Amino acid sequence: MSKHILYFMAISFFGLVLRNAYAMTKDAIPILEKLEKREVLHVSTPPFVKGKLPMGIRYYMLQDDTSKIVHIFAIFAGGGLYEPLEKKGLAAFTLALMRIGGAGRLSGDNIDKKLDELGSSVTLTDSGEYMLAELVCRSEYLKETMEIFLDILFTPRFEENKFDLVKLQTLSSIKRREDSPSTLAKIGFSSVVYGKNSPWGAYPTTQTADNISMEDVKEWHKRFFYPKNMILAISGDFSKRFALHVLKSYDNYPSEVQSLPTLPEPTSYDAANLAVIDKDITQSTVMIGHEGTSRYNPDKYALIVMNNILGGAGFKSRLPSKIRVSEGLAYTVKSDYVFGPSEGAGLFYVTAATKNDTVYNAIKIAVSEIESIKEKGVTADELEASRSSILNRLVFEYQTPHDTVFALARFSFYGYPDNYFEEYANNIAKLTVNDVNNVANKYLFPDKLKIVVVGPWNMIQPTLKGLGNVTLLSIDN
Repeated sequence: MSKHILYFMAISFFGLVLRNAYAMTKDAIPILEKLEKREVLHVSTPPFVKGKLPMGIRYYMLQDDTSKIVHIFAIFAGGGLYEPLEKKGLAAFTLALMRIGGAGRLSGDNIDKKLDELGSSVTLTDSGEYMLAELVCRSEYLKETMEIFLDILFTPRFEENKFDLVKLQTLSSIKRREDSPSTLAKIGFSSVVYGKNSPWGAYPTTQTADNISMEDVKEWHKRFFYPKNMILAISGDFSKRFALHVLKSYDNYPSEVQSLPTLPEPTSYDAANLAVIDKDITQSTVMIGHEGTSRYNPDKYALIVMNNILGGAGFKSRLPSKIRVSEGLAYTVKSDYVFGPSEGAGLFYVTAATKNDTVYNAIKIAVSEIESIKEKGVTADELEASRSSILNRLVFEYQTPHDTVFALARFSFYGYPDNYFEEYANNIAKLTVNDVNNVANKYLFPDKLKIVVVGPWNMIQPTLKGLGNVTLLSIDN
């Protein structure tokens, strides 16, 4: 292990200790700033194997014989953003039934039993733009687990009794979100920014779940789960020859290749700028922000650094330093800039959890900090610390083989080059203060901020009148 790596690991551990010890003190900020100004580590893509089978399965492989675990990720284009609005939740519903409803020669119960015996796991999730399947198993059980995995993806049985079970679980999950202020805030914020009748702002309800039929599930599966729509990432202790042999047995899976429909461009939604979701709790959740931009926008690298300085890097960022450390108004506060597939499809937001009687002050400070970074920009020291933090974090985000191949599969899905690790690092490294200040001025809109608060209406609404008209927002179940 190089001296640079050892040095970085030692400093990172020391930084973690300091974060825990000084989390609520002003003294933590200058100490952490000094730690961030460390030497930037080199970022490079490790050697991997890529290819494409005759029927269209694309794959990335990274062998690691030091591990006895094999990870497989499968990405399928298509997800919740492509659902009919009246059947919102169909993607997640289909994935749940694929997982527990039997596949190939095995019933759903027998699949669970077999995976338990092997100590293996298979999970399926919806990310909106794509659906993700993940397999984890010991290398000696790869053949059996991989066959079950591919059967679930390509030959699900969709057992009727499990359809009823998934329906009950879905309805229960929708009702339980009332117990999560952060979930309510995210749903409310997206619906206020984009509108409930947009795929970007719509959300599942008990009515949309009731609308889902077995025929809908089968049609959804047929529409998206076929070899040409699959990107596979495999890492761990496995034989490339064996993995390709198993894949080829499914590469001839009959399918009708369908192109994804074009998503409608997000449009500005004329909704209340300040809304409260009424919930009787002692600590309110706040979200503040507006539409974002595309992941293909060349300005995104400067936006990443700008957000890191504003509120994306913990206590050393402006928002946590001011709202949490200096003022003690919130235990949790951060900002994020999420990039979407097209212009306007992303989100910029600040989120905070604060006591009900300090909601107004927390919002005022957050808005003031957004205005400040837009108008006054960032300093050279902030840029240096943020840039170093992002680049050094990148090394550890992709330090394992399964992190790396999954990232490569996502890069392929997004249309990025295989060397995007290096491209990303180079674009971050060459940023100037002017670059960051220009995007802060161009892409932050303090006068267009949407604010959603989850908390007790009778207590919060009177305190927020100084910010403008306050609207009561209901989340449909």
